Amino acid sequence: MEETRFDEMTKVLGSLKTRRLTLGGLLGGALGTLGLAESEAKKKKKKNKKKKCLKTAGPCQQCNKKGKKSNKADGTACTPPGGGNGQCVSNPPGAVSQCIALSVPTTAAPSPTCVTAGNGCTQGATGTAACCSPTVCGRAFGATANTFNCCNGPGSVCSAAAAADCCSEGCNTNTSPPTCACKTTGTACDDNSQCCSNRCLSGTCAAAQSARG
Repeated sequence: MEETRFDEMTKVLGSLKTRRLTLGGLLGGALGTLGLAESEAKKKKKKNKKKKCLKTAGPCQQCNKKGKKSNKADGTACTPPGGGNGQCVSNPPGAVSQCIALSVPTTAAPSPTCVTAGNGCTQGATGTAACCSPTVCGRAFGATANTFNCCNGPGSVCSAAAAADCCSEGCNTNTSPPTCACKTTGTACDDNSQCCSNRCLSGTCAAAQSARG
């Protein structure tokens, strides 16, 4: 009699244990599936944020996984408005980087009364040896030492097709009308006419001098 009761109790306890294990397994599986789904949802959300960011980012901006924009490094190759070759420029530093048009240097036909854009000149020259207005006698960026040409200074009206007429060889076609770009403090330069501060010291654009000099 007692043996029969013991066997029945053993069966009941075994059944309860099996149920607990089964429920535990089902619960663990459900939690695992839920965790996997949450992880995939987070990944998808990050991808969507980056995708949305890239839709509004300019040619000189990049997006991280969180969908935040940042400027590409100055000098990064890009395609400016209207096509062609360009470089990324942040001017002033920290501002949204823009794609500045660049082009192959061209030489204009000489004028009988003054030196036209793209032709050789001597700094400080006057009369028929002076550069035709509004160009200035500077050294186009990247030119060999002591080779000066009449070029358009920062702020002069330009076009993407004639970006090389700018002293910096960069035309900002993002402005209306497009204007010659200038090099900011700390960037490489060959002549004062290329710098926003009009000061090129030892191959680098220096900060503008104060009123006291």
